[in-house]
Amino acid sequence: MLVKKATGLALTSALIFLCGCSASHSTAVSMIKDGVVISAKLRSISTNSTHQARFVYGELTLNGENKKLKTVNLDCFILTINDVASDAIYVDSIASVLNDRYPADADGKVQVPVYWSYPVDKPLEERDLSSAKLGMKPGISSCFRY
Repeated sequence: MLVKKATGLALTSALIFLCGCSASHSTAVSMIKDGVVISAKLRSISTNSTHQARFVYGELTLNGENKKLKTVNLDCFILTINDVASDAIYVDSIASVLNDRYPADADGKVQVPVYWSYPVDKPLEERDLSSAKLGMKPGISSCFRY
């Protein structure tokens, strides 16, 4: 009887631990530009000492309101946190992916895992994600192809 209680307690503890670790907090930001709904679900922040950068990971989603997208220039999108704009955006993939003509799916929707880079000297923490704002990078005119 004592062994059953100990086993049950161990299993319950393990389950609580696993559920607690798998629960992730995310922040959503969005905007509309030229009839395209753009949203980002931000997941986490990490520091990469090799590249001397901080990365904000998330998923970018774009969907034309009235027209089907064919490609999107991902370089158009910046993320501002605590009044600091991202340096660049990258597709979160093991392979190198070109950002300037990222393809939409057959329905005209783009859904892509990305990360934005920031200088390592800019302090960013998970709680700062709530102040994030999605924006358009100045100087780039061709962001959407229909």
